[in-house]
Amino acid sequence: MRVEPLDLIFGVAFVGIAVLLIWVAAFYIVDEPRREQVCRDMFGTDYVLQDPYRGITVCTSSKGDIKAYPREQL
Repeated sequence: MRVEPLDLIFGVAFVGIAVLLIWVAAFYIVDEPRREQVCRDMFGTDYVLQDPYRGITVCTSSKGDIKAYPREQL
C-alpha cells in the first residue's frame, strides 16, 4: 500500500490540530475552577471573567465589586 505525500501531510496536520484543540480544552477545564476558587478565597468575589486578549482576569462579586488582575498573579 502506497501513501501519497500529500495525504501524509494532511493526515499529520489533522492529527496535530486535533491534539492541540484537546490540549487547549483540557487546560481550560482544569484551570477555570482554580481561578474561580482563587477569586473566591483571596478576594471574596463570586464570578470570574477572563480577557485573553489583554491577559487579565476580572473577579466580580454580586455586590458589584470588580477587581482585575494580571493572569500571572492568579
